[in-house]
Amino acid sequence: MNSTPGTHIPQEIFNLIIEELRDDLHAIRSLCLVSRALCTEAQRYLYSRIRITSPRVFKSSRDFQTLDTRRSILFLTTIAYLNHTLGRFVQEFHYSPENGSRPDEFWLLVNQSLYYMINLRVFTFRNFVSPSTRALFWGTKFQLEEFYWDDGYTTDKDGELLWFLRTQFKLKLLAAPLSKANLRSALLPELQTFIGDAESIKQVVPHHPVTKLRWKGPDMPSAAPRITLAALAPLQTLSIGCPRAMPWLNVIAPYVKSLQVLHITGTRDSNEISFEFDHIASLTNLRVFVWSPLPWARGFYERTKQERFVVDWFKKMKKLEAVYFYIRNGETGEDGFLQWAPGERVPMQVTLQELVKRESLQEFAYLLDGSSSFPNF
Repeated sequence: MNSTPGTHIPQEIFNLIIEELRDDLHAIRSLCLVSRALCTEAQRYLYSRIRITSPRVFKSSRDFQTLDTRRSILFLTTIAYLNHTLGRFVQEFHYSPENGSRPDEFWLLVNQSLYYMINLRVFTFRNFVSPSTRALFWGTKFQLEEFYWDDGYTTDKDGELLWFLRTQFKLKLLAAPLSKANLRSALLPELQTFIGDAESIKQVVPHHPVTKLRWKGPDMPSAAPRITLAALAPLQTLSIGCPRAMPWLNVIAPYVKSLQVLHITGTRDSNEISFEFDHIASLTNLRVFVWSPLPWARGFYERTKQERFVVDWFKKMKKLEAVYFYIRNGETGEDGFLQWAPGERVPMQVTLQELVKRESLQEFAYLLDGSSSFPNF
């Protein structure tokens, strides 16, 4: 694609080519090897996302934006010291290697590279050995839209997460251990989605009327104070669960009249989940129900048992449009869902990606994935 002598191809043409290929990063990278003129525009796609993970995940991944901790040092060093402008293209930063400590020099390098990621919108941290949050984000200029933090603690130790949150005014999604944090409503004015345990929800939800909530166990709504339950009124999407079922739906149903999407995870046996299923019909505005159980609970509801429940629900719930049950294809090993619809006696099989896109559940995509055990978030 290099132009021959005397031939001039406007840069706008190269930009249009890259724009058309924006969803195929492998094709973009290949074109950059052919024409240097394409690289300038390609950088904002090639460097848009960085995922630092374990060597095992790195070896099995075909995503060249995924790096192990050793290879990430070169990438971070390039941004921190050699080419600061590359940092402005990074919009997502994900750190989730296998649990293990890193030297202080590594976290200093991360901080220095984050300083130049001024357009960062998503930050994810999952590791049970964490650095000082204050030191990690000191001096950074970005305004996040999504922030996930899981360091194995249930509280904001030393108040450092709260210190960081005070600098973020555009957060729409927050997942963090904030059980002892004092969050005022003015602190997160644009918050729409929160993911946390019961104690963190008590601190966040009464002051921030979120429309999407992930309520993770082990403590369940039945133990929540009335002020917390009353604050659930704006909820449109609720994901809830723990390693085993507990009586919660009969407690929470009077407070979630606007609920349209309900996702249940966990539960241990058929008797426990039956108790919850019997109360589903009380959610008269429910549009979508999704069940993704723990691995050992998947065999309790075969297709005939599913049909018995959904037929009754569709009769009682006039607004119910779809019911999804998690399945795993024994031949391909792929995750998916059986989708039941009103008037249909045969369910349709859909993929995880199709469900997420169809029902706008991007925030909870990892919770819907039944290939792993009960998720941290």
